[in-house]
Amino acid sequence: MVTETDLKRLEDKLDKLTDAVMRLVILEERQTHQTEQIAKLNETCAQQQTQINYVDRRLEKWINRGIGAWGLASAVYLAVELLIKR
Repeated sequence: MVTETDLKRLEDKLDKLTDAVMRLVILEERQTHQTEQIAKLNETCAQQQTQINYVDRRLEKWINRGIGAWGLASAVYLAVELLIKR
């Protein structure tokens, strides 16, 4: 026979089970939200890496131009100096 004490214990266990399921639902929602945020951060990171690569290439090009200009200026200066001394 089912007694009132048995029913009370069953209710208590169902309440605990309900609480546990609710916590799992909350954790799943948080995990889903965090997964979405991580995906957005990965996308942003990839975009920034593309921009960094673009800026790096342009900077390297300008540095090479600067080195070339200094080399050309040095060669012209040396040629002028050698022609003047003759």
